[in-house]
Amino acid sequence: MDDNPQPPRLYLLLSGAAAPANDERLADLLRTLDVACVLLDAGDGGLTTPVEPDRIGDLQAGGAAVLLAVPASDPANLQGFEASAADGVHLDLSAIDLDPEVALAHYRAARARVGRDGVVGCLVGETRDLAMTLAEEGADYIAFRVDAWVRTESEDVGEDSGQPTRADGDGGEPMPDERMIAWWSDLFQVPVVAWDVTTVAEAGEALEAGADFLALRLPATQSAQSEAFLRAVQGAIDDMSG
Repeated sequence: MDDNPQPPRLYLLLSGAAAPANDERLADLLRTLDVACVLLDAGDGGLTTPVEPDRIGDLQAGGAAVLLAVPASDPANLQGFEASAADGVHLDLSAIDLDPEVALAHYRAARARVGRDGVVGCLVGETRDLAMTLAEEGADYIAFRVDAWVRTESEDVGEDSGQPTRADGDGGEPMPDERMIAWWSDLFQVPVVAWDVTTVAEAGEALEAGADFLALRLPATQSAQSEAFLRAVQGAIDDMSG
């Protein structure tokens, strides 16, 4: 664990459908919130769907790194990255039926294309071994879905409880009380992202668990309500950091 941790930061998930009409409002958010990264997700088209370099440059000018999402349906497809001027790519390796060796091959292909100076981040499932292997290989962050680990202490999570359990990386006994983000942040230096935070309560749980980044999905059409949510989460970060 880092003895001098940096304050957690926001990571914004922006679908291709939200572009580019909302970029002016997004630029305002980048000026007023502490946003570390913006992920542009073009959907199933992935990197075969062109992203205008000028648009990426405008987002980078707001101080955020810009990543492109590689589609989970075709994680080996990295066409178009070089021409995009993006800072790196995000790999969704969370499919439960994805062979760890295949996942590792996808990561290595992405790293070879992006280079050591670029960012390659990975969303994983609940297999600890894959997360650790990717970190050892040089992944810039490991992300865990919020709904894969958020539990209240009052819940009786176990085989007979109706609640999901979590197996260890070797396929061993369930670990009903272990929270992946808390486990990761206690043991590893590689940043951990709480993925797809949807409520302020989830954000608070993620912060308490030690998340370095909170990934929040922006709707295709931004609204006062969605912006208020972003600012509320930023407020929770500021309160914890203060």
